[in-house]
Amino acid sequence: MRKKGLAIGTSDFKKIIEKNAYYFDKAKFVEEIVHDIATVKLFTRPRRLGKTLNMTMLKYFFDVKDKEKNRELFKGLYIENADICLASMRILLIGMLRIPMSLQERVVLISRRSQEVLINRDLS
Repeated sequence: MRKKGLAIGTSDFKKIIEKNAYYFDKAKFVEEIVHDIATVKLFTRPRRLGKTLNMTMLKYFFDVKDKEKNRELFKGLYIENADICLASMRILLIGMLRIPMSLQERVVLISRRSQEVLINRDLS
């Protein structure tokens, strides 16, 4: 058996699990998101506190693409036995980390894209 390591600088849930790196099980977060009645969710935290990691975890949990492979990622985690439907929707993950712009410009861009997504969803 391979020794566990630290996935320093890795913010992709799948990579952390596949590398058998140490991971603090935050999968209960998925259950909290599902039971939250808000239709739009905004996740804000200071830099380097897990926003991207949590978003990629949600992506792999809910995304219908590669759902069988993704199911394996959650083996042994809290959410594996929770009463929540895995792979039940398409996920749009907008990463802004590597876009060279100010915080104000990022907020405006995210706001516009969110409005477009909501408008397109309401029209269909």
